[in-house]
Amino acid sequence: MTAMPKFGISTSNPVDAAIEILEFGIVSRKPHIHPDGMNGTRSQNAARTIEGVQEVGGPLRFSPNLTEVAILWPWAVGATESTGVYSLAEAMTSRYLTFDRDLKVDTYAGCYVNSLEITAQRGQAWQWMIDVLGMTETIGNTGTFPSLTITEDNPLALHHATMTLFNTAREFSEVTLRVNNRLDAQAFNTDAVTSIQPGDTREITLSALLPYNSANTDLRQCAVAGDDGVLAFTYGARSFSLALANVQFPRGAVEVTVKGRKFLRLDGTVRATAAGTKEIIATLDNTP
Repeated sequence: MTAMPKFGISTSNPVDAAIEILEFGIVSRKPHIHPDGMNGTRSQNAARTIEGVQEVGGPLRFSPNLTEVAILWPWAVGATESTGVYSLAEAMTSRYLTFDRDLKVDTYAGCYVNSLEITAQRGQAWQWMIDVLGMTETIGNTGTFPSLTITEDNPLALHHATMTLFNTAREFSEVTLRVNNRLDAQAFNTDAVTSIQPGDTREITLSALLPYNSANTDLRQCAVAGDDGVLAFTYGARSFSLALANVQFPRGAVEVTVKGRKFLRLDGTVRATAAGTKEIIATLDNTP
């Protein structure tokens, strides 16, 4: 009987935490470089092909429970934690990722989150899509994955969510929060990435689909100053709450029709305040 795929993550190697994963798409590749010059024929000469810079990265997809959120959130956004409150930091931190592919066990070092997308839609568990940039790949033998146990708690979904915008609680049929760290994988005169650096600024956006009714007409023409907001997921006594410092929606929300019903699609940017409040302050209570 073959082993089933398993995923682990940690700040050190070997990894010490297992998370249920839906998709693991990280690979190490070396693209080919060919000058494609004129050589008297329409054929390309294979002997002129060289290998380029090693690229390590790819997508991860989860439907995490809140114990797993406590592992993923600070890694994804560069947050520091104090008694369950996570504040955005300037620096990003890397992780080791290990994936048991059955025939081999692959470990990726120096892995940073280039972007995070959290989406909640009706009828399914929320989805966390993470795009990773990494440094190296080590291929180990089968059976070398550590003995780790998945935390058997439930994920969350749209019907666990509430959202407040412009001091008003809103109904919504889907919501997506995106964090783009704008990472730069640096390789100078080497054939491998030597460092991964965050961009000068990160971009955080919020998109939502809301019923177009009298309660939401104020969102069609939002003032440029924006306002704070809250996106929260709650299940029993456990919760994950995102306090948004300032959400700015450009004027002219798009009206869409879905199965005969009218909706407003909002696409805004979450920004820090002049007083220095970071874009997002997350509060996580994952105690059952």
